[in-house]
Amino acid sequence: LNLTLTTLRTTPYVKVAAKYASLMPIFVSKFIEIIPTYVPIIINVCLDLLLSNETEDDQHQERITYEKESKMPNSTNSELNHVVYRDGFSDPESFISNFDERMKKEPKRIKIFQILNSKYFDKRDMYLLQTLAALGNLTANYLDRTLSAFFNIFKTRKSNVLLVSAVNSLTLLSTKIDTGLNLRLHHQHFIPVLMKLLISTQGNEVSVAILKLFGTACDSVTTSEVEAS
Repeated sequence: LNLTLTTLRTTPYVKVAAKYASLMPIFVSKFIEIIPTYVPIIINVCLDLLLSNETEDDQHQERITYEKESKMPNSTNSELNHVVYRDGFSDPESFISNFDERMKKEPKRIKIFQILNSKYFDKRDMYLLQTLAALGNLTANYLDRTLSAFFNIFKTRKSNVLLVSAVNSLTLLSTKIDTGLNLRLHHQHFIPVLMKLLISTQGNEVSVAILKLFGTACDSVTTSEVEAS
């Protein structure tokens, strides 16, 4: 577990982070009784990673910019093209703790790195959300940040696989909170965002998952909220 948490925080390779993240739901579901002192660390690592991502709209815009610039022959683009599935930083310090600083110093490099690794970010974040859901009521003291992490995924990501998993994880989490979880009371912007997903997402899996979530963690959905979406 120590190795997994350290790797998640420090590895510059998102593909590696995604593999280690897949172990986290197993740790918390199978061994939670023998690792209680790790719970706050696990939650904070998950939330730090989940809340560090930029929006999908920004990623889409940066992808367009990158594709345009990559067609222009110059030394700068040659260097950028070298950054594919790694961030290129040799500094062994935590990627998360230095993320904001790196973004300020090398924003284009960081954004291109995120775009090219988007599928691995999706896998990693899917497992991190599953970890939070498995922890259930142990996240109660971190509920605001936890819900913000889910909200961020619903608002900014497009992968159906990630969205279905995220909705199911939130549904599971809502059943494990001892005091109950009413999304309307905890996060007033949740319903419009979920309604937008319900209306706009292709395929039935996301829609069915959202309807189940409404039946579990919402008292009602008003006409005005549907119209707002």
